[in-house]
Formats: sequence, structure tokens, C-alpha cells
Amino acid sequence: MRQALLKLTDNALKFTERGLVDIRLDITEDGQGVRFCVSDTGLGVSPDVEHLLFSPFSPGDVSYARKEQGAGLGLAVAKRVIEQAGGSIGFESRLGEGAQFYFILPVSGVAASPAAAGDSEAQQAAPGKLSLLLFLRTPSVGEALAHLVEPFGNTVARATSMADAVERAGKENFDAIVTGASDADMIAAAPGVRAPLIAVLLRGDRAPAATDTVLRWPVEADQFYQALNEVCGAEQAAEKENAEIAAIDPVAFSTLEKSVGVKTLVEILQCYIVTAEQLTNALSQACGEEKWDDAARLAQDIVGAAGGLGLSAITQAARNFASAARNGENRHELRNAAQIVVGEHVRARQALIHLYPDVA
Repeated sequence: MRQALLKLTDNALKFTERGLVDIRLDITEDGQGVRFCVSDTGLGVSPDVEHLLFSPFSPGDVSYARKEQGAGLGLAVAKRVIEQAGGSIGFESRLGEGAQFYFILPVSGVAASPAAAGDSEAQQAAPGKLSLLLFLRTPSVGEALAHLVEPFGNTVARATSMADAVERAGKENFDAIVTGASDADMIAAAPGVRAPLIAVLLRGDRAPAATDTVLRWPVEADQFYQALNEVCGAEQAAEKENAEIAAIDPVAFSTLEKSVGVKTLVEILQCYIVTAEQLTNALSQACGEEKWDDAARLAQDIVGAAGGLGLSAITQAARNFASAARNGENRHELRNAAQIVVGEHVRARQALIHLYPDVA
């Protein structure tokens, strides 16, 4: 409910240059639902794009939907979230006189949604800001595990040999060590090793004697996240500061996946990647032509698209660019800031594809 209401309010504020934005809450006439309504005095919705507004990243015209690239994803997500909660969402508008977006939720109870329930039943949020040492003799296994945690702001050090793993485990401070079951006992016995060990049991391996957790390969993301959360502790990561902003916010992303389900999320991410590519390319072009107002608007569209998905780093980078453009920073600073946005787009795209190969 909060996510949907914030998105409708954000859109109303973005598309209203004069007048007001009004938020109302009422009980429906039959007393069975609650109606949230956000009205604005903007340009309104053109009739020829009305049927596209709740589709991810639908093209729009020069009126209400002129900036729809930054809002379309949010409306699509809001629609799915509200409908899976047993509600409905819609709008009324007259061109040139503003728009009224609303959603209705039942007073009590949640609509049955088998797909959503199945996706969220045992889902674990990914940990963040952990420092991990990884040593697995099968490179594909090691890379698969690294791709599950790196997008969420975790740092993964890859040991190249047993000697390298033993030396680094004994000298450096890691939150956890992830290694093959056949190597776990030797690493655990090495001098100076204090970090908890997670052993990955491949076909034909014997379970190690000295380890904190054993995971049998193939390892599901939820299993890996749960093991890390258990051996590291949530508060351990929360205390770390000055870490690189994660490409993906684990809590926001986990919440979104639970809300809409994996299948729907993949569809949304496919739309996001296509449009983010268009937006970042347009941002680079606008900077090259020194059209800073257009560039600032494009950056704000990126914020609208990425922020609702929990893509933390590109959202922050785009906010920083928009703020710098508004403050009249020099062209060199703005171009550097734009390059950071483009780089974060590439990082987010790679992270999403690693997490959900069907997105590609």
C-alpha cells in the first residue's frame, strides 16, 4: 500500500507545475473497501495513451505521459501489487484539467494468490556489506555463488589456490569463508582463521568435520542467503560504514519479489533494462550536446524507474546528477557524473542478469 501510494503521489507531483496535489482516503459506499485517491491539476492524460499507462514503460505523448518513461514501471508494479492484495487500481482524467489516480483495497483479508504465496513462503533477503573469502575448485560454482551476493554490496575475494586461501583466511578479516567441502577442514585448521566457514558439498564429496554450515550443490539463492545471515549475523553487516553502495538493495528487492512473484518480476526487469538503456544513452547524448535541462529530466526519469526496483547505486547516481545539474555545476563535473550513472546502469544490468538469467 505504501509503495503504491508513494508512486501515485510522486507522479502527481512530477506532472503538476501549477495548482495542487490532493490526497484523500475514504471508505467505499458498500463499506467493504478503502479508497486511496491522488488528484493533480497537471496536463491530464491524452485519450490515445490511456490504455498504455499501466503497461511497463509504454510510450507517451507530450502531455501527461511526456515523462512516462520514468513512471510507467512504477504504475505497472503498483497495479500488480494492488491486484495481488485483492484490490483494484485505475484513474480518471480530462486532458488539460489534471488526473485522478486511485486504488481500492478490501477492509480486511488478502486475496488468495497461489503464485505469490509460493514465491515468498521461504524467501530470504540477501545480506549486504559482508566481506567474503571464496575458494572453490570448480570455477563455475564459485562464480555462481559470487554473482548471488555481489549485487547487494558484498565484497567477494577469490582465492586462487589452497595456499592462497589459507594465507588470506589467517591474515585478513572476513565475515565468512565459502569453500568446497573437501577443503573446509584444512582451512579451518589453519593458524589465525576466525571467520565462520560455509562448505559447499559437490557430488562425491564427504561432509567436513569442522565447519559452521554445509550446503549441498546446487545451492538455491535462499539457502545461501540464509546460511550467510545465520553465520554472520545481521547486526554485523549493519555496523559497517563507508561501503560501496549496493547495485541492488536486498530488502527492497526481496519485498518486491514477494509482492509480485518471480515471473512477473522478470517481465518487469526485462522492460526496465530496455528502457534504462534508452534513458542512459539519451542522457549521454544530452550531455554531449550540453542540453543540461534535458539531461536533468532524463536523470530524474532514471530515478523513477530504478528507485522502485531497489536499484540503489544507479538511483543515487542519477539523483546526484540531477542535483548537480540544478545547482549549475560545470560541464566537466556534469559529464563525469553522467558517466557514473551509465556505469551504474551497466553494473545493475549485469547483476540482474546474473540473478535472473531469463532477464537477458
